[in-house]
Amino acid sequence: MRERLGFQKAKADWVQERIKKGYEGDVEKLWETAQRQNTEAAAAQRLDLLIDAQRRQVAHFAGEQWRPLLEYLNGKLRQLPEE
Repeated sequence: MRERLGFQKAKADWVQERIKKGYEGDVEKLWETAQRQNTEAAAAQRLDLLIDAQRRQVAHFAGEQWRPLLEYLNGKLRQLPEE
C-alpha cells in the first residue's frame, strides 16, 4: 500500500512539473492523480488505525503486563521482559 502511495505522489509531482514546463496543458491529469493519491493516503491511514486498534486489543489480553506487550507489538521493545 505504501508503495502505491509513493508511486501516486511521484506521478503527481511529475505531471505537475510537465504542466509547469508547458509539456502538458491537461490539468485534469493532475487532478486525477491527486485524487488517486488522496485515496491511497486515506487507505494507508485507515490500515494504520486498524492495526493500532488490533495491537491494543491483543495487548489488553495480557492483563497487568499489557503495556510492555503493546510496546513490543509497536516495535518499541526488542523483546518482552521476562517475569
